[in-house]
Amino acid sequence: MTVKAAAADESTTNEAGMSDPTLELSHIRFFAEDAEESARTLERESGLRRIDTGPWAVRAAERTVWLRAGDAVGVVVEPRLEPRAAAYLARHGFGVADIALETPDVSAAYAALIERGVEGIEKPGSVDGQLQAVVAGFGDVTHTLVEPVEQDAVLSPDRNPVGVQAIDHFAFLVPAGQLELTVEYYTRGFGFERVFSERTEVGGQAMNSWVVTSVGHSLTLTILEPDLALNPGPVDHFLKNHVGAGVQHVAYRVEDIVHAVETLIDGGIKFLDTPDAYYDRLPDRVPGLDRDIEDLRRLGILADQDHGGHLYQIFAHSQHPQRTSFAEIIERRGAELFGKGNIAALYDAIRRAV
Repeated sequence: MTVKAAAADESTTNEAGMSDPTLELSHIRFFAEDAEESARTLERESGLRRIDTGPWAVRAAERTVWLRAGDAVGVVVEPRLEPRAAAYLARHGFGVADIALETPDVSAAYAALIERGVEGIEKPGSVDGQLQAVVAGFGDVTHTLVEPVEQDAVLSPDRNPVGVQAIDHFAFLVPAGQLELTVEYYTRGFGFERVFSERTEVGGQAMNSWVVTSVGHSLTLTILEPDLALNPGPVDHFLKNHVGAGVQHVAYRVEDIVHAVETLIDGGIKFLDTPDAYYDRLPDRVPGLDRDIEDLRRLGILADQDHGGHLYQIFAHSQHPQRTSFAEIIERRGAELFGKGNIAALYDAIRRAV
């Protein structure tokens, strides 16, 4: 969730002369068979806390549970048997079904997106008195366009025990051959910017990735595809179990990762194991650590650095029936990238967990 200043209402124009709509992260919409049960799971694994209600209308909802911590806002939706929602749940089960995007002018943004080649799903219209529209994302994930709300319109929970600050990024997994098409869809269609690309090979397995971000940097997507020429790995397993492309994990940025992980472990969450040898080599790979390495070892936290500073991250075991959705906890101490040096460690850890 972001709150727009007046200058953010302005749009830009790309080289082709098409207007670039202002689109930034609003909130996450999870679809679930049982909203109450899935909300409890999200509270345990992510640090989000329940709030009484949210300011945005939700289509076809039988039951909703709103959650928030810091600027991270989500809603678990248990839909009525509305065809699109029912099809999503039947195919994928629990997951991120929609990443809502806020824009100062829903109608203008929808028109601009359609002009740029984005697939429209629902034209702008009133939903409980709010103007909304829906466009296609990747796979079965959609993007609901909503208007910004004032900061105090979103209730705050009584506590934020994990210290979540915001949504850091989403990991999108797509079938082999779809990476460049998906990146092009978001850059040309939504006006997102390419950040960097990466190829990772581990133990006879490989994946390719691109990171793209919204112009205001509130929404960052890490998009990955497997290399079918090598052995199947975690990306392949996700695509099989999820039955197609989807959001593999949501990364929650926290103030203090040691405190956050200890709190989540006390609540019963298990994290992926990291080989002890990783920490033996860590001081040479990441000099000048500003965290106690024994705390990192004890909790299984990964560390990396870039030109801006240090990065700490850890990945939880999935708590959901399909085992296709999980949480990442991440702390940034100046680092702007995404743990390039940890990708191999994450890949190997997930491979050993499936």
